[in-house]
Amino acid sequence: MKFQNPKDIYSSNPTIFTLKNKKRTVIKIMDWGATILDVSVYIPSTNEQRSLILGTEPSKYNEQGAYMGATIGRVAGRIENAQFKLNRQTYRIPLFQNTKHSLHGGQMGFDKKRFTVLDYNQSSISLCLKSPHLDEGFPGNLNLIVNYKLTDNNEFIIEYYAKTDIETPINVTNHGYWNLDKKTCSPSDYSIKEHKLRIESDRYLELSANSIPTGNFLNVENTIMDFNKPKILKNAVEYLAETFIQNGLDHCFILKDKHSVAPVELISSDDKVKLTVNSNYPSVQVYTSNFFNKEPSLVPNVTYSNYAAICIEPGYYPNAINTPLFTEKNPTLKPGEDFNKFIQFKFETY
Repeated sequence: MKFQNPKDIYSSNPTIFTLKNKKRTVIKIMDWGATILDVSVYIPSTNEQRSLILGTEPSKYNEQGAYMGATIGRVAGRIENAQFKLNRQTYRIPLFQNTKHSLHGGQMGFDKKRFTVLDYNQSSISLCLKSPHLDEGFPGNLNLIVNYKLTDNNEFIIEYYAKTDIETPINVTNHGYWNLDKKTCSPSDYSIKEHKLRIESDRYLELSANSIPTGNFLNVENTIMDFNKPKILKNAVEYLAETFIQNGLDHCFILKDKHSVAPVELISSDDKVKLTVNSNYPSVQVYTSNFFNKEPSLVPNVTYSNYAAICIEPGYYPNAINTPLFTEKNPTLKPGEDFNKFIQFKFETY
């Protein structure tokens, strides 16, 4: 019998679910990867329905490598040398492409696994995944539930619940590519550079040449990384593309412990859409699609370009399992404990 590579069947025969609310927001979810396929909102001043998240045709998700809109796990972000030690045992994770580290849970992470639907109605959907012991190298049988909820107040809430029978690292998030502008041009010409970004953060993580945190915290004050007041992304993206190997923003910002409003805010270039992001995670990874070129769009034979969108990924600090300094804010999940995290996106349209 010929062995069939799981990557070959990933995204085949997808099942798609639709959430709606009274404000005419429509969200589409795919069971493969518990993936957000699309978010569209109503713009009252122009009487238009606008899509805010980039993706491709569901059946073509096996052709993209950018984790578009997917649930990321068991551990989002990079793990240095694709290994870690826990309880005196070393665990090894598949390498990411031609690098020395792992990324986003391994070669067949949660983004490429088919979730089971537990419950579904017009305003919410609940999906589950059983990740077996040593799945992509991680210890423990992990049971994960992902809840998506859309309220009539235009809040889109993601909830993650998990349990394990063996201690394991876990850092689950969503990898949506946000572009809040009206899509009047070809997908190859989409750009995030004129969007405005605010992040309530005084520090971010210093990165090595391999994009692994060094363990040092850097202050944002008087630097290109200070987003405490909304500012256009262009200068930061272009400066970082010229001076750092990350080719743009791909950095982890430490969120302030106390904030009166949502700690992250993204505004479209025409000021018609504002997206705010809140979470009970301690940090947020911000990625300006620096290596997004050649990813398939919704238009046949047309691909996206670099900087077409921005990913706002609340989570624990990257490579936390290998960085003792990060342990307090990035605990592992132990048997008998509950993993309970949320991400809240709120849409305001004008």
